[in-house]
Amino acid sequence: MVSTTRHPGHEAGIRVLVAGAGGAIGSFVLGLLARTPGVSGLILVDPDTYETHNLASQDIAEGDVGKAKVDVQARRVRRINPHLEMTAVRDTIANVPFGLVRSADVILAGLDSLGARRDVNRAAWRAGVPLIDAGVLPDKQLVRVSLYQPAEGATCLECAWDERHEQVISIEYSCAGVAATRSPAYLGAAAASLAVGELAQRFIQTTEPSEGKTQVAGENEADQPTGGVEIVHDLAGRASRVTRLTRNPACRFDHATWDISRQSRLTPGSTVAEAVSSLPNGAPIGGAPSEGFTLGVDGKSFVRAVTCPACSASRRVAARLEHRLGRRRCGTCGGEMEPVGFEMTSRFDVGTAPKRTLRSLGLRGGDVVQINAAGRTARVLLADDVGLPVEAAHANDTDEQGSDSHD
Repeated sequence: MVSTTRHPGHEAGIRVLVAGAGGAIGSFVLGLLARTPGVSGLILVDPDTYETHNLASQDIAEGDVGKAKVDVQARRVRRINPHLEMTAVRDTIANVPFGLVRSADVILAGLDSLGARRDVNRAAWRAGVPLIDAGVLPDKQLVRVSLYQPAEGATCLECAWDERHEQVISIEYSCAGVAATRSPAYLGAAAASLAVGELAQRFIQTTEPSEGKTQVAGENEADQPTGGVEIVHDLAGRASRVTRLTRNPACRFDHATWDISRQSRLTPGSTVAEAVSSLPNGAPIGGAPSEGFTLGVDGKSFVRAVTCPACSASRRVAARLEHRLGRRRCGTCGGEMEPVGFEMTSRFDVGTAPKRTLRSLGLRGGDVVQINAAGRTARVLLADDVGLPVEAAHANDTDEQGSDSHD
C-alpha cells in the first residue's frame, strides 16, 4: 500500500527514503529528518504494525499500538513539518517499485534482519543511490553507521559478510523492548542522531558564511565515501572509531547499477505485446518474431496456481506476481489459499497472452520489467498511468537465468 502527500510549495532539497521507518532506529530518524533544513521529501517504508512491546524501544505512544507503523510515523512527521512531500509504503523494501527507490537522493536504513539489509543494499546499488546503514549492538553499548556510495570499484554492505558475520547478522531482532532485545531506546536514538548527522554533512546543501555561497556537502572528491565508511561509537567507553571499507573481490553481489535512459512510454495499462514492441528494434507481437520473448521482474516470481492448506483444494489462476497476488479464499472451506511452489516461475511467456496488460500481471508504475530474448535482457521502467515520463534501461547482459516453465 502506497500513499503520497505532495506540497507544491515546498523548498528545494533532498528526498530521503527511510527503510525500517517505524523501528527502533527509524522512528527516531524521522523526527530528526523532519526538522533538518535541506530535507524536502521523505519516503517511509515499513511493513509492520506496532505492538505493545514496541513502547519500550521506539518513539511511539500507547495509542499507536495496533496501527501500521508508516501511518503512525507519517502523521507525526506531518505535525512536525507539514511542508514535506511524503510517501508512505506499507511493505518491505524488496517490494518497493524501483522508480520510487531511484527517486530518492539517499537511503537511510535501520533494519533488523540479514535478508532486509541485503535487499536494501541491492536496491541502492541497482538505483545508484547512496546508502546509510545504521545499527546497534546492545550488549556492548555500540552504535554503528555505515556509508556506501555505489560507484566503480566501491564496496557494498555485503562485502563485509563472511561465515563469521553470517552468524551474527542473520539474527533477526524482534524489536521486543528492553527485556527481549536488551536494546534501550537511547541506543536507537543515538544511532538515529549519528546517521542523520552524517547524512546532513555529506548530502545536504550548506551555506559557507565566509563566502556566502551554497554547495552540496561532500561534493569535493576527498569527501566522497566511495570506498565505504563505517563509524562506530562506543557509549560505554566514550570513544569513536572510523574505518574505511574496501571492495571484497569475493563478494556474492555483482555491484551492478541499472542504466536507465528515456526511450519508452509504457504504463501498467500497456499490454505485454506493447512492451516488446517498445524496444529499439523490437519485433511486434503477433508473428514469428514474438517467439522466445519472456517478461519478468528481478528477484520476483509469477504464481499460476494456489492451494488451500486446510482442505488441500487447489485451482489455477492467471499468472500474477507473488507479492501482489492478494488474498484468495478457498471456495470449499473459506480458508486462505497459498501459492503452489511447483506452479511458480520467474518468466511469463509473452506469446501465450500478448493482449494481457502489465497491470494484470501485478506490475505497477515505477516497476522495472525485464524483457528477455535470445539470451539477452532489456529493462523497461514503467510510468504511472497518468502519463508521467517513462524511461527504459536496455542492458546488454548475458541472460544467466535458467529456463523455467512458462505460462
